[in-house]
Amino acid sequence: MGGGPERTCIACRTAGPASGLVRLTWPTGVDRPVADRLAPGRGAWLHPTESCMGALRSGDLARAFRRTISPEGFGQALAVCRGAAGDPSLQAIASDGGSVSSGPLSIPVETGIDP
Repeated sequence: MGGGPERTCIACRTAGPASGLVRLTWPTGVDRPVADRLAPGRGAWLHPTESCMGALRSGDLARAFRRTISPEGFGQALAVCRGAAGDPSLQAIASDGGSVSSGPLSIPVETGIDP
């Protein structure tokens, strides 16, 4: 014990440390999912690997979020997961409680350098 919380990947159904999975949430009133470890509400955990993303089915997300998932919503969920999996800065934002979504991001950064 002592390795931190464990979560189960909704695609492969294998349990592992939460730090090794991406948490998708679909907040009420938002038209697409976000990757956010600290967001309130229902979440779905997924290994950030092509094998798990390839095995994921819309029914897995529908069951996890208890809502109907459109083909567009399913594609957005995969894009969000791939974005969080492929970009370490997005993973850091998600693990620090920020949100990651598909599409353009505007992330304020304090550099201490005047433009």
